[in-house]
Amino acid sequence: MNHNPSHERQSAEHARTRKPTKLSGATCVLSTLGIGLLGLGVGAITAPYFRASAALIALLGLTVHLIALIHTARDLRPDWSRI
Repeated sequence: MNHNPSHERQSAEHARTRKPTKLSGATCVLSTLGIGLLGLGVGAITAPYFRASAALIALLGLTVHLIALIHTARDLRPDWSRI
């Protein structure tokens, strides 16, 4: 039987204490640029249809983005208190 330690399940303690993986700066920039361009394109295509609710959609997008940033910060800094 092949007993390769990399295939074993991680213990709960190991999962809590492992260091988070870090993305490279170029990866983060490209990802952000790509999603920004996608949003710009979708916005340009659908602008006439959503003109009346554009401010509400922008506020919703900002709220979702801030929630994601908070979760990312907590994942990168597990020693921060959980709210």
